[in-house]
Order: sequence, then C-alpha cells, then structure tokens
Amino acid sequence: MRCITSNRLLLNVFADVSFLRHFNYRLNASTQASNSIDKEYLSTQHEKGRQYAVAGGLGGQASIGNANSFEYLVENILTFDKQLTQSQHLDITLMQSFNHRERSSNSVTTQNFNTDILGADGIADGTELFAPGNSAWSRRMISYMGRIRYNLMDKYLFSAATRIDGSSVFGANNKYAIFPSASVGWRIDKEDFMESFNRVNNLKLRASYGSIGNEAISPYQTQALTEALAYTFGSGETLLGYLPGLNDFPNADLRWETTTTFNSGLDFGFFKGRISGSLEYYISNTVDLLVNKQIANAYGFNRIMTNLGKTRNKGLELTMNSYLVSTDNMSWSVNLTYSRNRNEIVEIDGTVDEDGNPVNDIANRWFIGEPINVYYSYQFDGIWQLEEENILMPESRPGDVKLADINGDTTITAEDDRVILYRDPDWYGTIGTHFSFKGFEVSAVANILVGGVRYNEYIVNGNYGAAKAAFNAIKMDYWTPENPSNTYPRVYMDGQQSEYKSSYGYQDASYFRLRTVTLAYNFPVRISRALGLERLKLYATATNLLTITDYMSYSPEADPEDYPEGKNYTVGLSLTF
Repeated sequence: MRCITSNRLLLNVFADVSFLRHFNYRLNASTQASNSIDKEYLSTQHEKGRQYAVAGGLGGQASIGNANSFEYLVENILTFDKQLTQSQHLDITLMQSFNHRERSSNSVTTQNFNTDILGADGIADGTELFAPGNSAWSRRMISYMGRIRYNLMDKYLFSAATRIDGSSVFGANNKYAIFPSASVGWRIDKEDFMESFNRVNNLKLRASYGSIGNEAISPYQTQALTEALAYTFGSGETLLGYLPGLNDFPNADLRWETTTTFNSGLDFGFFKGRISGSLEYYISNTVDLLVNKQIANAYGFNRIMTNLGKTRNKGLELTMNSYLVSTDNMSWSVNLTYSRNRNEIVEIDGTVDEDGNPVNDIANRWFIGEPINVYYSYQFDGIWQLEEENILMPESRPGDVKLADINGDTTITAEDDRVILYRDPDWYGTIGTHFSFKGFEVSAVANILVGGVRYNEYIVNGNYGAAKAAFNAIKMDYWTPENPSNTYPRVYMDGQQSEYKSSYGYQDASYFRLRTVTLAYNFPVRISRALGLERLKLYATATNLLTITDYMSYSPEADPEDYPEGKNYTVGLSLTF
C-alpha cells in the first residue's frame, strides 16, 4: 500500500513598462513551493513483509517520508526596438536573471508489526527501528545576457548574443563562464531573381555559431564530503564519527562543460506550401566534459567528477511535410523525418604514448576516434561442435561459446581479441500520415531505428533462467548433440565460460514500430447541431500495434527487466460545445 499527498503554492508577478518611446522594461518573478508526504506499508501478509518478522512479531514494514521544495526565479528584461528606416529594423535586449532552488527531505522506517490495521500510520508500533534518513540541498544560478538583432529589407537577418552564467555547483574559481553566439539568415525567396520561380513560396538559408554550457551536476560535488561511520571505542561503546566519503574525490577546480556548435540549414516550401520542410547539418565540439571518472582505489576514493576530454558530434536532419491531396471532401498528408548523428571522442585527458599518439582509457571504455556509447567485448563466433578441432580454446567443450580470434595468433586474450560494439543507431526516422474522406479520418505514426546494439542480460544471465532450461526464461535455440545449434550454447547448471558467455548477449536493436493508429468519424454538422453541439467525433486509437525487431524483449526501446510496454486500445467520443 502506498499513499502520497502533496501541496503546491505558485506565485507569479509580471510587470511590463514602456518608456522613452522605443524602450521597454519587463519584470518576471515567479515563486513556487511544495510539500509532499509519502507513506508506504508492506503488509505482514506479503511474502517479503513476512521476512521482517522477529521476536514473535508478524513482520511488515512501514515508511513515512516528508519532502519540501522551494524555488524562485527573477528576470529583468530591457528591450530597445526601433525601425531605423523603411528597410532597416534593430532591436537590442538586455537580460539579468537569478534562480534559486532548494529541497529538503526526511524519512523514517520501522519493521515488525503485530497487526496491519493501522498500516503506515502505525509506524510507531514497529519494534525494529532504522536510523532516520535526512537530506537537503540548494543551488543558485545567476545569468546576464545581451543580444542585438538587425533586419535588412526582411531579406538579410543578423543576430549576435553573449551570455554570462554563474552556478553555485562549481568551485569558487570557476563559477562563471561566457557563452557567445551569432547567426545569419538569407530569405532567398524574397530576392528579385526569384520572381520567375512562382512555385517556390519559401526558401531560407541560415547559419549559426555559438556556445552553451552544462552545469548538470549535484550540489556540493566539488567539495570534500564526509560519511558517518560507526566505530567501537574504549569499553566497547559504539560511537559515530565522520570520515571523507569513499565515492567521490573532491575537485575544487571543476568548471563548466562547454559545447560549441556550427549549424547550417535550409528551409523550403513549394507549391503554396503543399511541400515544405527543412534540411540541417550541424557539427558541435564539446570540451571540459563533466565526467565521473573511475580512479584507482589506492587514492582512497573510487571516482572523481572532473573535466576532461573533447568530443565531436556531426549530424544531418531532414524534415518534410507534404499535402498530396487537398480538396473539399478529401485530404491526404504525409510527414517524414530523418536523423543521423555521429559522435566521437577526440581527446581524453591529454595522455600520449611513446609515439605521441593519444592513449585510450579502456577501463572506462573510452577510445579515441570512437563514439562515447560503446561496448567492449569478445566477439561471438558461434558454438563449438562435436568433433570440431579446437586449438583456439582447448578448455572448452562441445556446446560452449566460440570466440573470434581477432588478431589470428590462435590465442584468446583480453588485450587483442575484444572488439568495439556501437550502441548508437545508424539513423532514426518517423513516418506519419493522415487521410480524411468526408467525415472519416485515418492517421498513423511509425518509428524506424536502424543499427545499434543492446546488451540482453536475459539471454545470458542464469539468474534469469538463461542457459538453464528454466521455466519462464526466453525461448532460445540451445545447443544439444541432437540439435547442433550455432546460435546459443548448451544449457548448464554451473558457471562455466562465465568470462566468455556474455559475447552472445549483444543483439541488433533495429526496429520498426507502428506507434499509433487512429480511426475517427466526424458526425455531420446537422446531427451535432441537433444535439446542441458544435462538433461530435467518435474515435478509436491503438498504440504499439506492431513491432518488428530481432531484439528479444518486450520492447526494443527498453531493457528486458523493465516493465512491459503493452498494446493500448482507446475508444472515445469528443464533444465540442
């Protein structure tokens, strides 16, 4: 049983004042506060709840938590807007903002009850009390921005801006960073030489270059945090002391992560808007990445949040909208999107080998010239068969996993025979269509993802029944002497080949998914008006109706242990008064 109650308070203040003819001042101020209480009770009748029974009690577990949050935002905006001449327009904007957020929470948990009648409200009756939990944090951000925009003849568009942002989550020496940007646009369709191209109603070429910052880390992560640890002292009394936390090494020099992007695009429209869309190409470089890096335990810490490396993203995006048929009684439109992105690690921490080449960080799976999201594993090469000569892996038995000898030295080693597997897709797209005839409507949206690999632990891990012929496990073509499969190994009851078996757990994550299909009927106006309505519409919608993929899971977009995505069917009646 779970009970959640919450209260929220919102307060917004706006002021808009114009003065000196071309100047305008605006004040935006907003405040919101909320309080929530979360109660949970695990019954003594629950299988897990009975596990908490001690000293004659029945078990069960109760938890009550309280959380408070508060935020306010203040923005001061000053604008100068002037039509300089008939063909020239200029506007200048200055902005200053301050944002403060804070949150606190506490919780208490007890176990072992004699009755379930009171539920979580009887938390005081639990005989096993846990130490109360408590947390609190706050973060602030202050920003300054200046922007100037110039429009010449509504054909040539120019803009330049600079932001200065400061965040409390960084060290004292690196709280602020400067992020400039600029953009240009050319309305080609408004040029005189385009008058003869009367089928082109929109053609705009644009380009931009600028930087943005990322401060998405937890508060106090740059500081030396402590952990409470119990210890025995003197006559055996247990006391509580504090030591530096083992998880994160403090880093007072942590600074903003910065991404600088060049973007170019072409917006187009033909045949009075029947065909429209945009084509964009971008390339972005990110430096000083905020990375949780694993470090050697010899330092006394497990990891450190640090700035390191440089990455590059390149991508192409295409969007097209078309109205193939448009009459009084019938219409048909098709929408397409295509997205392709490539990212690579350009630099890690500046370390080079004796030949001056950048060094990979294998422990964190970071490789120069390769994407950030990769697997690094042995390559699956089938299953060892009966009477097959096995020089490569003599310890293996028929039915065991066979690995690929990448460097051809007839020996499998971690240094020479692991390969990089790409997790990101080659491209991603959507197809949408809408067809209407008189009062009937049909619309559908489909997603397509091509390429990319996902690891499926449910076909490898014996805890989930994999390779153990257990009930409710994923059905697989296991190897047996009578069924010499070359896809999945023999079933087993021990942990043999534990180092190698994960190699067949990587699956192609490509898929086609019919996301939604909707059928609708709009009743004639005379029927709607007779019922006192402006519009009456009956519709039925199906979600996740069809999925085609080789990934063995409920959904190609989720891990097998995630809650299954079901097919949803909805029938509704829309009334407009």
